[in-house]
Amino acid sequence: MSDETGAKVNPDIAYIKRDDIGVVIAKGLAKTYVSQPNDPVDFLAKWLLNFSNVKTEANNILESKQKMQELKDRKDLEEQHLVKEQEEELKTEKETKAKVDEFKDKVNTAEDLSDLLQDFAVYLQNCTGATGVYIGKLIKPNKKITDDDDDKAHEDEEATEIIQYIHATPDHDFLIEKTLSPDQGLTHEVFKPEEPKEEDNEAEPPKEGEGEGDQEPKEPPKVVPQHKYVPEVVRDPNIHYFKVPRLGSYLAVELKYNSCLNEEAFDKAFDDFIECESKREEQSKQKQEQDDKIADEKERLGDEYKDPEEPVEWEDIKEKLYETNQVKYVICLDTLGQDR
Repeated sequence: MSDETGAKVNPDIAYIKRDDIGVVIAKGLAKTYVSQPNDPVDFLAKWLLNFSNVKTEANNILESKQKMQELKDRKDLEEQHLVKEQEEELKTEKETKAKVDEFKDKVNTAEDLSDLLQDFAVYLQNCTGATGVYIGKLIKPNKKITDDDDDKAHEDEEATEIIQYIHATPDHDFLIEKTLSPDQGLTHEVFKPEEPKEEDNEAEPPKEGEGEGDQEPKEPPKVVPQHKYVPEVVRDPNIHYFKVPRLGSYLAVELKYNSCLNEEAFDKAFDDFIECESKREEQSKQKQEQDDKIADEKERLGDEYKDPEEPVEWEDIKEKLYETNQVKYVICLDTLGQDR
């Protein structure tokens, strides 16, 4: 360090010139000179002590303000994050609702609901948070055929039914076209006929003074589809894996309905329609003949004509319901890899 003339300053003097030493002592001496106390040393000492306390208090106040500002900034940041999270959740909820509404619109307007099974798998995954959703159909395996066979030669009515996976969420599309035989895993159990439940014990007779009308009506039992639930797959030795086992749960639910989408049902419905049309035409002729006969009677008898006491009742000719066959699917969900 050097002064304006370039001469070096003694380090001790430089230390004394520091603002927190020399300047403070100079201020204290000036205050002592102005006050002219009887005991200048004591006065200067007390002034320095008071100066130190004031400075310490000021530093504490400044530090407290800084901490308060830091806390405020942190709180503001947390509130911003919370608002952002809420906005994201609201956005996600809106997107999910839009997807749900879109799927429901498709269901309401679809001519064949089986066309929506892939959308249904994605819909279930979005609603449940499952790792994967995959849908299998219960079918009979096809036989090998030759070029000379007819269009039904591949059907093997004697074969044991298997599950063939036909739809899956994108991360489980490796399952599509894979099959599951009854001796693999436990998914086939959802198609077993439900065992009849034991009848409840005979109801207690109403107490004296209570009639049937005084008893509270029982709620009808909830209808739950056939299903198989495994809370922890790694603990169940019957689980069949298509890949490496992982922690998680598994749920399989039966989905079945009656379908008339087959050639035999169409042919029978067409024949029935032709027969009904023929009957309606014949009935129409009979009605016309009956009307003509009544008109002739009215003309012949005049005022003496009376309507028949028992008018003719004509048959309401309707087509028969389509013949159907039951189609069975299994909806599978798992949380493998999520350990929940």
